[in-house]
Amino acid sequence: INLGNTIKNTGSTQLNGQVNLLTLYNKVPYLKTINQKYGNTRGRGRAGARGGSRGKGGKEEKKDGEEDGTELVEFTKAGLNFKANVPKSVIHNLGTEDVEVTAFDVKGERIFGEQKIINDERITYKVNKDIQDVKIVIKGRKKADVNYLKIILERSISVVMGVKNFSISVQQSHGSTLPGYMPESRFFGSQGVNGIVAPGVPFVLGWQDRDFAKNAGSRGWITDDPTLNTPYTMNSTQTVNFRSSIEPMSGMRIDVTAQRTLSENVSEFYLADSAGVFHANSLRISGNFTITVLTLGTSFEKAGDNDESPAFDAFRNNRINIANRLAKERDPNYNGAVVDETGFPDGYGPTSQEVLIPAFIAAYSNIDPEKVSLATFPGYFAMKPNWRVNWDGLSKIEWVKKYVKTVAVNHTYRSTFNIGGYNTNLQYEEGADGLSMTRDLLENYLPKHEISSVSINEQYSPLLNFDITWNNSLTSKIELKKTRNLTLSFSNQQITEVKNQEYIVGMGYRFNDVEILVFNKEFKSDLTLRFDFSLRENKTLLRPLDGLPQATTGQRMLSIKTNADYVLSDRFNLRLFVDYTRNRPFISNIFPTSTWNFGFSVRFTLA
Repeated sequence: INLGNTIKNTGSTQLNGQVNLLTLYNKVPYLKTINQKYGNTRGRGRAGARGGSRGKGGKEEKKDGEEDGTELVEFTKAGLNFKANVPKSVIHNLGTEDVEVTAFDVKGERIFGEQKIINDERITYKVNKDIQDVKIVIKGRKKADVNYLKIILERSISVVMGVKNFSISVQQSHGSTLPGYMPESRFFGSQGVNGIVAPGVPFVLGWQDRDFAKNAGSRGWITDDPTLNTPYTMNSTQTVNFRSSIEPMSGMRIDVTAQRTLSENVSEFYLADSAGVFHANSLRISGNFTITVLTLGTSFEKAGDNDESPAFDAFRNNRINIANRLAKERDPNYNGAVVDETGFPDGYGPTSQEVLIPAFIAAYSNIDPEKVSLATFPGYFAMKPNWRVNWDGLSKIEWVKKYVKTVAVNHTYRSTFNIGGYNTNLQYEEGADGLSMTRDLLENYLPKHEISSVSINEQYSPLLNFDITWNNSLTSKIELKKTRNLTLSFSNQQITEVKNQEYIVGMGYRFNDVEILVFNKEFKSDLTLRFDFSLRENKTLLRPLDGLPQATTGQRMLSIKTNADYVLSDRFNLRLFVDYTRNRPFISNIFPTSTWNFGFSVRFTLA
């Protein structure tokens, strides 16, 4: 027995690209002005706070450029003659009584006097001495004329410029493993054999060659021992990631992502025949696939009285459209005339894997079945966005500040289409046109890949979340979560639908410097109380292609958790808790349950 050695190599390639759109926007002066006006409210607020000053009497002086709904106006008149203690009338026509008057003599020195506002167009100014050739400067503020069209235009441009950046990364990792390798690894993993360096520089550097095992066998690098039962394998994983950061308004950030991952494992046995010639046997290709999709259109559908689903009905109806498209792809002259006993095109029946997968994606993604991709593994352009939203802008509203310190609003959406595993269909034969030639027992054309099931996993985690810290140290939380898992099985031709929905309400409060007596020893520390209420519903439905939906399991669970934490010292923490849980199943053959759990715990920290 001579099974030789095993050699393997790995390699990875990564390509990253990123575009900073904010820098691009600022190259255009008009866009830069809008971005500075609407894009950085916090920076303007700090600058305004630093730039503001207070005049006599503590009145804050307004600086030009503040967004207070007013505009700065100015009137200047020279050559005025004043008599001592005689008011001089000046008509300025500025249209505002919010004015300030300054006077200068012919040398430019300030003349102080007494001003009196008559109306929004006239003032009087009085000095205590005779003076000639005086210049009067009147500055004021008046309510600005609102140009709503301009505001709408600038706001719209600001929202568009909320897309700050985007990046794309493509990463591919791969590797090969060859058993039965006869040479030895000496210098840099290589050895000279009959004037040839084995296994070769490309293999040592991680290069992937589909014919490497075949060439190795022809060069005598693989053992001809018939007891070798380990296959030659090649694996690869390709992942494409898209990310973008969007800030449509102050305090709001939206992170958009899209992803596609395809993993493939190739294995085959290389055995020598009686003449010592190596042949590949038992080729097997397996792997898995994931791509982000957008199933928002069917997330909130209302089930009928018998758990009927409009999306599932669309799935069943989409099959004929997909089947006709596949038949048209095989025969461009197909006009729908050739059908089997089910009314579907010949070779693409209602249970065909190639028909069901696109129909499944189209129905639950709310896509026109005439436009959905027919590929088993949808391409890069089929990636759809998922997102995460964070917003803390509520806490900046003036009337909200009176009651709360911080308000954080969160929302996350993620939905993926998954092929958990696929294998080579050993009976598949490809014709000259690249399409399948063989059929299964139901006369459907055999697909190239044999798949047991596909699924769509959708998560709103959370659908909506509010985390609030009040000014009186009270904290509160309101959260709604929602998930949906759809699994299409090709073995029993049915969809398993699992839905979960959870409502969470939480409150907490901290009492400062609470005194308690434990074993005649007095402690003084903060006491933190916490209350959490949760109502969760989950339900599992089986939806056969030809039959009525059936609920198999599900329950409504109510949970109440309360606890009190008290820090006895920097090492001891005392906690009291009372928990209550109640389960009410939707299925009659499962009993309802209720559970109380209460007690205390003492935590001691060594470090």
